[in-house]
Amino acid sequence: MRPRLVLALIPTAALLLVSVAAADQLPPNELGRVMILEYHKIDYPEARWTRTPENFRRDLATLYAKGYRLIALGDLLDGRIVFPAGTTPIVLTFDDSSPGQFRYIERNPGERFVSDGDPDTVTVPAELRDRLRSELPRHLRIVDR
Repeated sequence: MRPRLVLALIPTAALLLVSVAAADQLPPNELGRVMILEYHKIDYPEARWTRTPENFRRDLATLYAKGYRLIALGDLLDGRIVFPAGTTPIVLTFDDSSPGQFRYIERNPGERFVSDGDPDTVTVPAELRDRLRSELPRHLRIVDR
């Protein structure tokens, strides 16, 4: 096989392994590991670092059918793992970036995260204050800008 084809098939191979592992009903283990799948780019054509939108949707459908449920990395790190019995969390990451992602940040600079430098303060645009999570630690000071 050509090396490019082999590398393009790596996500598919990972999903096959997931399928085999999930074939049996496993008992609960809330100290188990959470798989993180890394994608590089969703686009055309399918290539070494690129997954087509159709194949990406197929990957998601396969994971869902095997009992996996998406979780945000932040929720995983904060220990907010609330899933139905018998399901397993999985994190998707997207390495690198495409030019479109950079253009989105250059066209929407107001949506870019910019630190205020104070770990005890959360500074937000006044019009976005209602988007703050209610479970923020009580010691944090909220400042509208």
